[in-house]
Amino acid sequence: MSVDKWLSGLIEQSARECGYDNFTPEVRTSDPRFGDLQSNGVLRYAKAIGKSPRMIAEEIFNNLQKDPQITDNFQCTLSGPGFINFKFKNS
Repeated sequence: MSVDKWLSGLIEQSARECGYDNFTPEVRTSDPRFGDLQSNGVLRYAKAIGKSPRMIAEEIFNNLQKDPQITDNFQCTLSGPGFINFKFKNS
């Protein structure tokens, strides 16, 4: 399984745990200034359900920080209106 598909699964699970069903993470390679991978699905999802993208991103981000699969492998940050950035740890 590719890293982006594996990461997408973890983000989808985190979104479901936050009450966001049918969320598509849209993980892609990002601009190196922001990280190695980026999930930008929050923007489209927030528009569809009429909520603040930043609020949704913060909830998903905070939930992801509880997952050792994320914290052991990535340094995560939030940017802009709702982008979740993932930078691989050197280990």
